[in-house]
Amino acid sequence: MQALRGVSLELRQIHDVAVLAGSLRRESYSRKVARALIDLAPAGLRLRIVDLSSLAFYNEDEEAEPPLPWLAFRTVIAHASAVLFVTSEYNRSIPNALDVGSRPVEQSVWNDRPGGIISLSADVLTGFGANQHLRESLAHLNVRTMTRPDANLYGPAQLFDHAGVLQSDAARASLRRYLEAFLLWSENSPTAAAKNSDPEPAADRGDAKTNGGTHGYSQAPVLKGSFGHR
Repeated sequence: MQALRGVSLELRQIHDVAVLAGSLRRESYSRKVARALIDLAPAGLRLRIVDLSSLAFYNEDEEAEPPLPWLAFRTVIAHASAVLFVTSEYNRSIPNALDVGSRPVEQSVWNDRPGGIISLSADVLTGFGANQHLRESLAHLNVRTMTRPDANLYGPAQLFDHAGVLQSDAARASLRRYLEAFLLWSENSPTAAAKNSDPEPAADRGDAKTNGGTHGYSQAPVLKGSFGHR
């Protein structure tokens, strides 16, 4: 059995990772990258894509009786070992979907959680800008964001076939290396260690649903996001 840093993959606990895909568009490249990450994840990571389609803009007036999607979203993130963002680029920045999880401030579900960022854009520099801007926001939220390796994909239209399957061997290898590093990053986080769950079959990987008050995960690979439209 292959081992990383002397730890047998058979003996590793599973880290549940909440993946936030950065688009609502049905055929967005952010969603396609998120799908590919699930297939490329090493044995120690169980990735689930969070359904954010029903998550409205944050309004503090609603905190007296928080909407069910807010409560469901907070529960999903709170029970995840780590979070992974696949973000699109908008004007060198990102559309924001972090507010709901950061309130109430003393109960922020982002606090001290391991995190990672994968950005994508039409060219090299714009995705890098979005990556760095999101990194600043996560630092403010006290997310332990992995600094290396970087994951900036550009020209996503050339990476996928018509069925949305990642065809680039170089991109697959890059994302696989990133996920292996992210596994080690999550394992070395003190908060992630307390949130590890028992292993489940790989077939159970799916989406975390936040709509309609559903607090658990679904197995259906229906991808929805709320960062933007790329």
